[in-house]
Amino acid sequence: MRRIIVHLSAVLLVLLLSGAGGSSSASIRLGTTGTAAMARAADIEPLGTCTATFCGRVTNAFNSDVYLHITDNWPPETGLLRVLARGQRSTYFFKDTDGFRVPDGCVGLKSPQPVGTYGPGWHKINDLFNGTIHLQC
Repeated sequence: MRRIIVHLSAVLLVLLLSGAGGSSSASIRLGTTGTAAMARAADIEPLGTCTATFCGRVTNAFNSDVYLHITDNWPPETGLLRVLARGQRSTYFFKDTDGFRVPDGCVGLKSPQPVGTYGPGWHKINDLFNGTIHLQC
């Protein structure tokens, strides 16, 4: 329940910052993970163009086994892809990172709180995500 409230708070923040908070044309469809999969309104910018103070940030842990792939847009095939070396932060490449990829055969461990575990594949992050991913392969 707390996770849903946190995600809904993030969605409301994005809507307020975009000026769509009072728009009756704004709609939000929640995905299976409880994150905002899509927000539509005439005055909301596409993913990958965060202009707020809080934009998606991720760091590859110093002790990761491999490099971490990131994208500045979602889905990843529509954005620029970059590779983070161990200890490197996504803000070196992008102000707003929208996703990261855990390689096959690896597990991604997120810290600090709230901690999380990510399996192989691409994972979307929201504008409030600010964490370190430790890749164990």
